[in-house]
Amino acid sequence: MYFEVRGEKTYCSNGTGSIDPNRQSVVFVHGAGLDHSTFVLASRHFARQKFNVYAIDLPGHGRSDGVALDSINELAKWLVMP
Repeated sequence: MYFEVRGEKTYCSNGTGSIDPNRQSVVFVHGAGLDHSTFVLASRHFARQKFNVYAIDLPGHGRSDGVALDSINELAKWLVMP
């Protein structure tokens, strides 16, 4: 699925499960140079256990638009929205 974060198209895999607001959620965030596919097996596992799964592609990675952020501080700012 795609959504917009700070004006950029952002990709998020959900582990082939559906999103249900009544379920608990698991969020996976990859490291530099990687993408959501790092968490394919874990995402599927948690989706089968009836968790909402969000495996996000950070800016400039995988299927997300934008420029890759170059510091942990910038990544933290992107992840924690005001």
